[in-house]
Amino acid sequence: QVGIARGAVAPQVTVFGPITEGLRTPVRLAVGDGSLYVADPRGGGVLEYTPAGRLVRVIGTGGAPAGIGVGGDGSLLVSRGSYVSVLGRDGQEQRRLIPPEGPFKAATGIAVDDTGTIYVTDSGTNCVQVFSAGGAPLFKFGSFGIAQGIVSINDPAPAARFNMPTAIAFEKQSRQLAIADTLNGRIVFYAVAGLSATSQPVRVIGSLGAGPLRFTAPAGVAFDYDGAVLKRLYVVDTYQGNIQAIDPVATTIVNTKPVAGGFLSYIGGYGSGNGQLMVPSDLQFDPATGRLLAVNGYGNVTVYGIDGGIDPSGLPLPGISIDPVPAGITVSSLTLGGTMTAGASVSISVPSPATAGPVTYPSATSWAVSLDGLATGLTTINVAARNLAGSASQSVTVTRLLPAPQLDITRVAGYTAQSSQNIGGSVTAGASVTIGNDRNGTVSAPVDGSSWSGTVVLLPGTNTITVTASQPGSATATVVTAIILDNAAPVLSVSAIADGSYTSTPTQNISGTVSDPWLDNVTVNGQPVVLTGDRFSSAVTLSGGSNNIIVTATDLAGNVSLDRRTVYFDATLPVITVTAPADNAATSKETITISGTIDKAATVTVNGVAATTTDNSWQADVNLGAGLNTVLIAATDRYGNSSSLKRSITLDNEAPVIAISQPGQDLSTASPNLILAGSASDATSFTLTASVNGRPVPLTLTGGEFSLPLEFTAEGPYIVSITATDAAGNISSTGRNITYDITPPLLTVNPVSGYYPERLSGTVEADATVTTSDMNGTVGRVVTDGTIWSADLTGTSYDPATLRIIATDAAGNRSTQGLVVHEPDGDLNGDGLVTMADALMAIRIVSGGIVPTADNLLHGDIGPLLAGRPNPNGRIDLVDALLILRRAVGLSSW
Repeated sequence: QVGIARGAVAPQVTVFGPITEGLRTPVRLAVGDGSLYVADPRGGGVLEYTPAGRLVRVIGTGGAPAGIGVGGDGSLLVSRGSYVSVLGRDGQEQRRLIPPEGPFKAATGIAVDDTGTIYVTDSGTNCVQVFSAGGAPLFKFGSFGIAQGIVSINDPAPAARFNMPTAIAFEKQSRQLAIADTLNGRIVFYAVAGLSATSQPVRVIGSLGAGPLRFTAPAGVAFDYDGAVLKRLYVVDTYQGNIQAIDPVATTIVNTKPVAGGFLSYIGGYGSGNGQLMVPSDLQFDPATGRLLAVNGYGNVTVYGIDGGIDPSGLPLPGISIDPVPAGITVSSLTLGGTMTAGASVSISVPSPATAGPVTYPSATSWAVSLDGLATGLTTINVAARNLAGSASQSVTVTRLLPAPQLDITRVAGYTAQSSQNIGGSVTAGASVTIGNDRNGTVSAPVDGSSWSGTVVLLPGTNTITVTASQPGSATATVVTAIILDNAAPVLSVSAIADGSYTSTPTQNISGTVSDPWLDNVTVNGQPVVLTGDRFSSAVTLSGGSNNIIVTATDLAGNVSLDRRTVYFDATLPVITVTAPADNAATSKETITISGTIDKAATVTVNGVAATTTDNSWQADVNLGAGLNTVLIAATDRYGNSSSLKRSITLDNEAPVIAISQPGQDLSTASPNLILAGSASDATSFTLTASVNGRPVPLTLTGGEFSLPLEFTAEGPYIVSITATDAAGNISSTGRNITYDITPPLLTVNPVSGYYPERLSGTVEADATVTTSDMNGTVGRVVTDGTIWSADLTGTSYDPATLRIIATDAAGNRSTQGLVVHEPDGDLNGDGLVTMADALMAIRIVSGGIVPTADNLLHGDIGPLLAGRPNPNGRIDLVDALLILRRAVGLSSW
């Protein structure tokens, strides 16, 4: 029989809400530096939380973590099976702890004593490895052994024997190590003082079994203190699914023998409700909040308030504000202040060489700090407030400098034909000024009092001029302007009858081309003309006698090109009529026939070559050059009177340019409607037509941009063609091949054996893509090989309830499926039942006596559980054996 120790007080327990954010398969936890750390192989590594359970970050460990501790220097110690990784505060690995005889077989629990010495349990070799605070291996103690019943406090010290040691904790009052000897069902204590490879236990609490001070599979140890005085010991039992609160200094009579420890109460119990535990694997006591934290195999950290412990999960994050700071300061010190939530602490971070004094609290909700050593320039000050709910921060930037000088440019031209220009303006006296040209460098500008000036050497084109002014220790004033050097006159070509010509046609067409990147205007006889691209055309009415025709092209820099010609109008001269081609026509033929009539007998020349005449008709063949051609026709009657006429003909043998911008390429689509759009251009006028699968369809052309609405009525290919024909008869075509597809792609997902698998696979329609995502977005990496796909979810955190496998074809059609789970049943020997024979086989596999077959893994790889459901990890371990044992004896399991 076991009695409750006299004078001991059972804890008053309040069940708080569990910590769940980001957790999938938590296995171990640690408390340190105001944070909670949880090792979770499926959660991505080590998860750091605020005391309120808010996820701060996920520290990737490159593999499955088995245990965790906090070093004396604040580093994280993460056991990875064959070694222990030491992580800095930034989460980067600094070094590894490896025993001198070789890698750990199964590094699990980690403890650090008050000197920084590190202790690691090796569940595979049944010992504890000891390392210095710096990570040097020192020695190991313990070996395999099976406990023989109850250990009395009057018995000789038991041998240092373990049967799968897991958890380890440091008890600071007595300076002893408490080790969970899991398969021996007990907690074994060793004194740190004088500890060596041959040390023996100083006491043992508990023995294998069920009931008070008996354990089936103890997996976690924690201590609760009243100030510096040890108050209680807590032991979590993975198999029983409960925590025993124990008076560690009491003595209890068990079967007439005095044994160490006094049972106080049970906490928790096997189940899935809040406060219940399902194959729990670790626990810690948080002295800052008076809470007991248990790693629950259900996929969370279960939280108990002990003796009025605080639940910070309902607390809001602290508020923090910074009082306004001056826009600029001229001294190196500054007093900064603000407000924060009552009870929060404030910390200040400033870059070197600045320093921050201690933070003071003028009131419960205000803070202040003195800063010194602020450097000239910008200094960013970070202010953080922290309470049990977590931390919040704000930052402010302080500028220490002289104000920028005043600077203006008052003398500058935007366009010039001169290769250098003198510019100038005003500036604060004593400032230095530079003039920079992005084309050829920077020069200093002379300053005379409050005026500056300088000469800028320009290069053809745009010159970006940057003028700066500064004083020692001041900000820099900057003014930017642009000067364009254009010393080339516009290129002007005029198509009209020749200078000195006589004509009987009173209205003359004056046309031509002009090019200049900075063209200002074109005039004909002083009247502005409108350009279409680089072309212009204007009519001039002649009066009897001499007429001046002056065409000018002027650019923005004042450069001028001028075409001046004098023509004479006489109505009595021969009248020339051109029947073909029309003036300002375009053609793709390099040789054309020009023809017409005259009103009286006369000889006709075309470009100086005699035309063929028949009665009053004439014609001639003319060879054209690329671009604008001026064809001059002259007629001379028998009395020597001559008149002239011209035709402006453009030789264009380049097809129009067509570009489809939307869609940018051939595509498949599931949308029944689509807008095809693009642009078309040509040196001359052009027409644009469209067809779909050979049938003409209307399209809209505005300002060189076209659009064509498409409507798909049946699945299949649609061939869209766009054709442009210019005035010269040149033709160009382009198009898109569009497939209308509204059939979702075929997708299969192979069954998995767990609720939270690391790998998925299946088949998919050729050319479709596969993604995996949950409610938070894309997870994992998917590889597709032909019609076979596979997804690697290792190390990722996802929600299996919302995990979806999505196949998307080229048209955007989607097929979606969820997980297909075939859960393991625990029947290792294949007899159709789950019995003690299966449990014993699982234990033999765990202890290394049997190598598991693929069929064993299919039926017996159950844990770690996730939300009470199987979540295989590729091996049969202690959790699996205990789950099968519970089912074999008729207890609730999975």
